[in-house]
Amino acid sequence: MGPKHTRYRLNVIGPFYVEDGCCTACGVPDALAPELFGGNDDHCYVKRQPEAPHEIDAIVQVMVSQELGCIRYAGGDEQLLRRFAENGEAKLCDVALLDAVERRDHVVFVARAKADAGEPWSPRRILEQLLAFTPTWRTTAIFDDGTTATVSVAWFEDHYHRIEALASHEAGEYLVRHYGPPRLGDTLHEWLQQDPHFDAVRWQTEAEWKARGPSRPLPW
Repeated sequence: MGPKHTRYRLNVIGPFYVEDGCCTACGVPDALAPELFGGNDDHCYVKRQPEAPHEIDAIVQVMVSQELGCIRYAGGDEQLLRRFAENGEAKLCDVALLDAVERRDHVVFVARAKADAGEPWSPRRILEQLLAFTPTWRTTAIFDDGTTATVSVAWFEDHYHRIEALASHEAGEYLVRHYGPPRLGDTLHEWLQQDPHFDAVRWQTEAEWKARGPSRPLPW
């Protein structure tokens, strides 16, 4: 029996590849990792396999940001397989992990300054700051019960995704968790990195957050 996913003929040999007949020339590889991808009029391909850690980070970001899941991973590196699974993208891997993996969709950070003079940060103010960073999103009203603030956002048709903000375990720390695709995590990470009010951004699974477990700096 042949492989489930067929590689496009111009891919270089290696674990990362673009599936034949899948590409729609979305532009994501060219924007995020042009040194690793090539393309013709209607199909992209992996022209060089990533080697350095920053190149692996770049191709993972491409894969969690792509439109149709055409770029795939056929290797068996457990750390990489776990990264994809933690982003809810295990389907991009030809090899499955044997154990279950929880999504890493909780981001903890420190508010370094007051929101405005005399007013401390609140979960509502956290979400208002996020929505100011993403003005093209369509949003619901923010629901605030005093401890947790919630908003739902959409950037494509009526596909809404919920985001929650609340105070974290430690004083001065806050948590934002999302219930959307990896692209939403990427946007949240970009917002927290660029906003001068926030620092010490760390991503966790729900279990890691509850147990004050290990944190990592990138959502993917």
